[in-house]
Amino acid sequence: GEWSFSDNSYSDGDAVFCILPRCCPGHTYVESIPMGRTSMTEFELLALIHRMKRDWTSARYDILKRNCCHFCDHLCQRLGVGGIPMWVKSLAGAGAAIVETGDSCTKAAKEVLGQATC
Repeated sequence: GEWSFSDNSYSDGDAVFCILPRCCPGHTYVESIPMGRTSMTEFELLALIHRMKRDWTSARYDILKRNCCHFCDHLCQRLGVGGIPMWVKSLAGAGAAIVETGDSCTKAAKEVLGQATC
């Protein structure tokens, strides 16, 4: 199976879920990326997933800063196989940077307008 993270809670109430590889609805797959092998046993992997579910809840999902790519990157690092390729995370990172820039511009404009006198 393939583990992922969503802003929706599934039938078991968890935002972290297992699905057949390349079958997650709403996603367009470009390619499969072999990440190597972990030294963890299946029991250790399931215990890790169980612990991660506490932090990776649908309420904490953020399309730009905490999405399925961030979850997979974190999981791969915890498995000891390294992070996912940067290009997989780059679109969300670019979006987050644009939002932060927009927020900074909005804040600066409000400060300037707040100082204007009539």
